[in-house]
Amino acid sequence: STVDAIPITKWLARCKNLDSRWLAVLRVAEDLIVGLHTSHSAGNYVSGIAEETIFVRLDDGKAFVDNNRSNVTTKNFQGVGDESLVDRSIYMAPELSGVLQAPIEASADLYSVGVLLYRSISGLNPIPAISVSELLLGQMTKSVSFQ
Repeated sequence: STVDAIPITKWLARCKNLDSRWLAVLRVAEDLIVGLHTSHSAGNYVSGIAEETIFVRLDDGKAFVDNNRSNVTTKNFQGVGDESLVDRSIYMAPELSGVLQAPIEASADLYSVGVLLYRSISGLNPIPAISVSELLLGQMTKSVSFQ
């Protein structure tokens, strides 16, 4: 069955002030972490979390991940597809790039959720980069600034 939902960016744009945005982001975080815990407990990892894969149900406001949009019916939603490779890669945990030679675990999904939340609150990327190689270097050498 399908669910009527809207992309997370459109849902957060409905927040009129910073307080309501903070509460919305915290609610999304809780929904995503509970959903990921269920998935991870079953031995499944999403490994593709990004703004365009997070949706909010119109009936109850619950956030969820749908990488294929197979369970989502969106109204007046224009496909994403115009971001650069850097924009899509910003959510990718370093181990997903293959550079670290590390196993893909639950931490990769939590990394992506962290980036999503950081961007949702600050409007900035946690690691500014103009190329994928600069992003990967930044992921491995820099700490995130909260200034």
